[in-house]
Amino acid sequence: MICNCTLAGTKACENCTSNLSNNLEQVYKWNFLTYTDGTWNIGIKHEKPPLGIMPRYIWIEKRIEDLQRAIKEYIDAGLAIHEEWVTELNEYVNNKIK
Repeated sequence: MICNCTLAGTKACENCTSNLSNNLEQVYKWNFLTYTDGTWNIGIKHEKPPLGIMPRYIWIEKRIEDLQRAIKEYIDAGLAIHEEWVTELNEYVNNKIK
């Protein structure tokens, strides 16, 4: 069993340092053990959480860039710009300025 000095991250007591090999099974349950400047540090490694979704402000910034790019490409190609694109872009820009 690992004592409280180890769990608290304080200097390891004699029992911990002398019996560390006997405690390895318990240490493996904690997933990692480091020893720095006379202190044993033990903790649980956590898996990375799922990515989730892109924050709204980043999505809006990306959407503005996409709309600007598409409008420019249509202008460069001599094509008519979709009115919905301009309306949407204006809504984002007007809300961002406020």
